Amino acid sequence: MKSLLEKAAASVGLEEPIVQILELGDFSVTYRAAGILRDVKALLGTRAQLRVAILDQLHAAGIEIVSPDIRTVRTFEADNRFISHRPRAVVDTTP
Repeated sequence: MKSLLEKAAASVGLEEPIVQILELGDFSVTYRAAGILRDVKALLGTRAQLRVAILDQLHAAGIEIVSPDIRTVRTFEADNRFISHRPRAVVDTTP
């Protein structure tokens, strides 16, 4: 988990990314991913980009973040995932 969060932080331009465990809950772990941001004017945009990058890293690794209510609302097969699918780029292979 730590390496995924560090990759997410680095991917949005944060230098010297760090990951901390802030809380061990009954059903969750609260992490903090951070790093040095040289352009302070970009703080809000970078924060938003970091959240997207975190989800992208987790989803790419097959880790999903779901609501605790998901099992009480509907049933699903154990191998079913609720990770959103990103559109794949179409590569033009014509010469």
